[in-house]
Formats: sequence, C-alpha cells, structure tokens
Amino acid sequence: MRAGPRERSRPPPQRAAGAAARPAAAAAPAWLAPKTLAAGKPQGVAISLAGVVQTTFIAWRRPSRFGLVAYNEHGVAHMTCYVIANEAQMASLKGRSITVHGRQYWVQGVKHPAVLAERIVLNR
Repeated sequence: MRAGPRERSRPPPQRAAGAAARPAAAAAPAWLAPKTLAAGKPQGVAISLAGVVQTTFIAWRRPSRFGLVAYNEHGVAHMTCYVIANEAQMASLKGRSITVHGRQYWVQGVKHPAVLAERIVLNR
C-alpha cells in the first residue's frame, strides 16, 4: 500500500555541523503568574538585602506573605522588600535577622520590590 501525499513523512531538518539547538524560552516564576511586572523598572537584578523576617499585612497583589524589615538609627522599622521563598522556611525564620541574595522584581501596583530568594543566610 502506498502512502498518500499527506501521509508521507519528511526527514528531520539537517543542522550545520557545530550548530547549537535554540534554548527553550525561560518560563516565568510560578509566583508571578497572576501578577504583572511594572514597566520601566529594572527586573531580575541581582541584589542582596539584610533585615528581619516579618509577616506582611493582607493586601491585594502582595507578592508574598513574608517581608524583610530594616530598622533605622532611631529604631523605626520600615519594609525593605517582599521575600519569595519556601513558605515553611520563611515561617521558621520569622523574627530572625537574615540576608537574602536573589533577583529583584517590581510588581505593578506594589510599593516594595519582591526578591526571588536564591540564597538565605542567617545573621548572627
């Protein structure tokens, strides 16, 4: 039985010697799915921030339940960023001083940046 014109298979395209395959497009982080990045702000910048882990107030569009709080010379606390990391790990670090190393993202409609944690160091 002969294959019809639509049933014939074509051989795979040939690549030039040494040609690399195209990398797959990077998928957006899961936490970003329902949110929109702010236009005009630098996204994915490597950053390192220190502060105390605190839970954040319930607010629409907040990137995380946990934030990093820093204290000025007068002892007044101010929010530094939201921390995107394993929630169980962040809950265990609540109230402790840490340094977060990661990538900073600005979410539209949110005052503080979100840091996608790559490494968390406990400060002594």
